[in-house]
Amino acid sequence: MITDPDAADAYPISCFTWILLYKEQGYDKRTREQSEALVDLLGWMLGSQAQDLAGKVNYAPLPQQVINNGRAQLGTVTYKGEKLLK
Repeated sequence: MITDPDAADAYPISCFTWILLYKEQGYDKRTREQSEALVDLLGWMLGSQAQDLAGKVNYAPLPQQVINNGRAQLGTVTYKGEKLLK
């Protein structure tokens, strides 16, 4: 979290957006396709295309360490015990 940074052109309040999801996606009546779509979207958000887009619309791209941590966590998401990250 970064709040009230010293830089003259910095936003006064900046922070991460957190995404919470079940590690096991095979719950209730959730389909594999729904689970794969979610993991694909989150994977895209952590990818270079989305990170390049962030800067173009005046958002800060994620630091590489955050991307690495996010991808590692995403790699643990399963559907009925099978990993979903491709």
